[in-house]
Amino acid sequence: RYTTSDTFLATISDAPAGKYVFPSLLLGMADGSTAIQSRATTGSLVSLPQPSVNPPRIPEEADETAKTIPLATANSGNLTMLFSRWSNVGARTPSRTIRIFDCPQPFEQTVPPAQPTGCTQVRSESTGDSVLGSNMPVAHAWTAGRYIVATDTLALASTGLLTAHERASSYRIVDTAVVDPNAQANPNAQANPNAQANPNAQANPQNPQAGAAGGNAGSGRSVDPGGSALIGIDPEQAPLVGENGIGERNAVSLTLRAPARVARGASKVYRATLSPTSQSGKVIFTIARSKADGTLRIVKKASAKVKAGQARKSIAIPTSTAKGAVRVFATYIPTPGSQTGMTVSKPMRLT
Repeated sequence: RYTTSDTFLATISDAPAGKYVFPSLLLGMADGSTAIQSRATTGSLVSLPQPSVNPPRIPEEADETAKTIPLATANSGNLTMLFSRWSNVGARTPSRTIRIFDCPQPFEQTVPPAQPTGCTQVRSESTGDSVLGSNMPVAHAWTAGRYIVATDTLALASTGLLTAHERASSYRIVDTAVVDPNAQANPNAQANPNAQANPNAQANPQNPQAGAAGGNAGSGRSVDPGGSALIGIDPEQAPLVGENGIGERNAVSLTLRAPARVARGASKVYRATLSPTSQSGKVIFTIARSKADGTLRIVKKASAKVKAGQARKSIAIPTSTAKGAVRVFATYIPTPGSQTGMTVSKPMRLT
């Protein structure tokens, strides 16, 4: 009746994306007595392969090693930014948004904010379900010492699974006729412009991906990576910054507390906590279910005012709603003028 420590490796194949794998252990005694069964309380999410793409680049007359471009070239009227084709998209529904900014500094994050501080948006294009690459003309009056910054976002939707991926590049504009004593090394410099970007870069889109784009494929509008636009939320105002119930944007954190399981027809309290607690505004609680086409169908929506850094709402799911997996979203809409709006989500099961 003695047990010993043992380690083993199991390989699982053909597990569907968007589902969770829960390990279970069955222990049988040598004398044939009743077996003991143990099932893990947490599971591992099965994810689809990550997409990959080269970061945006200026195809001509740029110093790719130093990530600089001559002022005369920038203002020649022939400047274009090259956005590469995304690969490894698979059967997921893609939605792509590309942006070009005039910034006082380069992006130092792998996943930059949608509207970085001090930057002027030069161009923004939402390309629906297109994952093809193209040259985008950049017509703008550039100034030496500024940066041309390009972001390329791809949101991918599949049944039960929403992911977002973003790449960025920064080019310092230099006046080759003048020596710039304040020139600094660009943290985004890379020796090989064709090197594959890390497909796993995902700094908890804390937005950083703060507002990066993505969303309802084919809608022709800028959408939020991870899906805030799929529940009717403006991605520029409240981007999705976390899918495990916790997120952060501009030094403000948002935590969603919701039951892991809830019976239909039963009222349960949903809470959203903000830190610092000085935040004001409202929180919209949205419960939604994934559809076969990767979009979301809203099951229930309710809002509550933020008081002392917390919003709470008692919500009952209609008994007519089908059982199964859903996702709970908490969207913080701050008082006008604040830049800390954000959305977080976490899974839930209806019984």
